[in-house]
Amino acid sequence: MPLTDWGKVQTALADLPEAAARIFPVKKLDNNWPTYSPVNPKDVNAIAKAIAEKGINSTMVSTLIDGLFGNDDMLPFDIKQTCRMIFDGAGMIVFKQEWEDNLEKMLAKASGDQHPLRNSSLQRLTGRDPQMVSPKAQAQGLRASEIAAVTRAAREAIRTACRVVAKPSPWTTIRQAESVRFTTFVDRLQAAIDASDLPSEAKGPVLEGCLRQQCNQATKELLWSVPPGASLATMIKHVAKEENLAPVQAAIGAAMAPLPAAVGAAVAERELEKNHIEPSVSPWNTPVFVIPKRSGEGFRLLHDLRAVNKKIQPMGPVQTRLPGNSFIPTDQPCAVIDIKDCFFSIPLHEEDRERFAFSVIFPNGQQPNLRFQWRVLLQGMINSPTIYQIV
Repeated sequence: MPLTDWGKVQTALADLPEAAARIFPVKKLDNNWPTYSPVNPKDVNAIAKAIAEKGINSTMVSTLIDGLFGNDDMLPFDIKQTCRMIFDGAGMIVFKQEWEDNLEKMLAKASGDQHPLRNSSLQRLTGRDPQMVSPKAQAQGLRASEIAAVTRAAREAIRTACRVVAKPSPWTTIRQAESVRFTTFVDRLQAAIDASDLPSEAKGPVLEGCLRQQCNQATKELLWSVPPGASLATMIKHVAKEENLAPVQAAIGAAMAPLPAAVGAAVAERELEKNHIEPSVSPWNTPVFVIPKRSGEGFRLLHDLRAVNKKIQPMGPVQTRLPGNSFIPTDQPCAVIDIKDCFFSIPLHEEDRERFAFSVIFPNGQQPNLRFQWRVLLQGMINSPTIYQIV
C-alpha cells in the first residue's frame, strides 16, 4: 500500500484556502497512523427528515447539505452513503454521473507537480481504486487536496441532481388559494424562483411582481395600501399582520352583531331591577352593545365609554401607604379584594350620573326608545381602578 507523504500534504495545504486546511474527519492514533472518523448519523437523519417534510429542493435541505459538506472533508465512502439517503434510484444515477463529470473537469486542469490534484485519478477520487475501497484506506491514502476536490464536486453534483429529480412548479403557475396564508404562498414562490434559471439580480423584482399579481383577491385588497416601491419585507409584514387580525375582527363583528331590540330591553330591565340603572332625560348619550356572556348563559351590556374617557383627566394609582408583602407578619389576617368585586357596587355621584346615559333603540318606531343612566360605577371608565383603590 503506498504511503502518503505528509510533508507534501503540508506544503499543499499552505497554498489552499483556509476551508481546505481543516482536512477531513481523520484522527491520529498513538502510532501516528490516521484513522477514519465517520459522519455523524444525526446530520444525515436531519437531512432525510427535512426532505420528507419540506421537499428535496427546499431551503432547509440545501442549508443542511451545505453544513455537512461545508468543510471540504467528506471521504468518497461517506459521500456515497449520504447520497443514498438523499436520492432514490434516478437521483442517484444522475448524481454519480454529475460527480464524475465534475471530477474529470478538475483532473483535466491538473498539470505540474504543484497542482493539488497531481498524480491523481478518477478511480482514486471516487473510491473505486482497489487499494482505496474502505473508508480507512481512503483516510490514509488520499491527500487533503483530493478530499477537498471530491467534496466540492459532490456538492455541485447534488445541486444538479436535486434540480433534475424534483423540478419545482414553474413560478408563473403558482397561485395563492383562498385558504392559503400569504407567508406559505411566499415560501412556495420563493423556492420556485430560487430553483429557476433567472439571474440572481432579477429574482427579487420577479418575486415582488408575482406576489402582487398571483395572490388571491383578499391579499390584493390588503396590498393596495402598500406603496408600489415598498420592500418585500414591508409587504410580508403588512399582510401577515392583517391576516392575524382578521379572526379577531370577525369575532368582534359576530359578538357585536345587531340583536333584536327586545333582547336589549330585557337586559336593561334586569339591570333596572338590580338598581344599577335608572330612567334618564340626560342630554348625554354614548353607544351601548348587548353581547353574549363568556359562560354562554344570557347577555350583558357593554357600554362604550371612550367619548366619556376623553373628558376625564386620568388620576393614576394612589399610594396605599401599606408595607410590602414581605413585611406582613406570617399570621396577620389579610383580605384580598379583586377589582372585579368593585364593579356595580360603588355609587356614582348624582351630578355625574347623566354623563353615563345610554339608549335602547327600537327600529322603525316600534315603540318609544328607552333612556337610562347608570347609578353605579361600571366597567370601562378610565379612573375606575383609582376609585376602587380609594374606596
